[in-house]
Amino acid sequence: MEAPTTDELLDDAEARTGLARGQLLMLVAKSATVRHLACHPDYRDLFVLKGGTLLSNVYLSPRQSIKDADYTYLDPQTLRAPELERALTIHGEYGFHLAPEEAFSFDREMFDGEPSFSMDGIALGLRGKDRELKITVSVRAGERLDPPTEKLFYHDPLLACDNTFEVNGLTRDELSAEKILGWCSKPLSKHFVDLAYLAREHHEHIDRANVADLVRRKFKAEGRSRRYTAIGIRRPADLARSFADASKLRDLSESWERLVGTELLFLPSERAKPSAHTLTDHQNVQRICLEFWHPTLDLLSRT
Repeated sequence: MEAPTTDELLDDAEARTGLARGQLLMLVAKSATVRHLACHPDYRDLFVLKGGTLLSNVYLSPRQSIKDADYTYLDPQTLRAPELERALTIHGEYGFHLAPEEAFSFDREMFDGEPSFSMDGIALGLRGKDRELKITVSVRAGERLDPPTEKLFYHDPLLACDNTFEVNGLTRDELSAEKILGWCSKPLSKHFVDLAYLAREHHEHIDRANVADLVRRKFKAEGRSRRYTAIGIRRPADLARSFADASKLRDLSESWERLVGTELLFLPSERAKPSAHTLTDHQNVQRICLEFWHPTLDLLSRT
């Protein structure tokens, strides 16, 4: 079996990314899993990649998503443990072994009653030895409201072969809508940074009115869940208020130094950008987000 990566590729990536060897191996395992689903003839049209992995490997975000791959599954009727086991099982292709029946959880309560799935404990064959890696593949039943009109290609130079392939994913508009909902309901720094990146680098491809409409449609479907009701978000106008909440922005500012050192893993190229533009500065992130997304928030505040 051919190894999924090589020592030479890992050495180059250490210098290029600044990530540790263990983090790079997790990236390899994650990308190999994404490739498996993207190229699977029976499942590639059902699994839709989203989140940070889509941003970093398709839309070229400098924030590295190390160990999580998030998917929407387009056929909720078949989102059951046996089906997911069949979809995710990999028998040694490219030296990569994955047996989800040995290490998965199927939790119907994670998303307020909607089926979800996550898995870890992946064996990566490298240099003749298997290494257990803790990555997570999360799958949620759902729908894609804004199918892309262009082909999307996933790229990871760490993969020894077939390192670029077509993938089923979200448009920038729908990804932005999900990030807005994520930041408003659970203020994780990665959501805010991702929205700043989309605004800075992809503004020409984003329709902010369409993003507002997608937020409304998604909120209509999931707005009664605990993630919103527990913090008083009951209508789209509440999302607009929550987005720019002063206490959330203050908490982000106060914890920024710690976050950049632990959770927000930026490529060296981002750190080298001019001080007025780099996303490693929380003031830039806040300014870019509030300025660019203001029209979207204004539209939401009217509903």
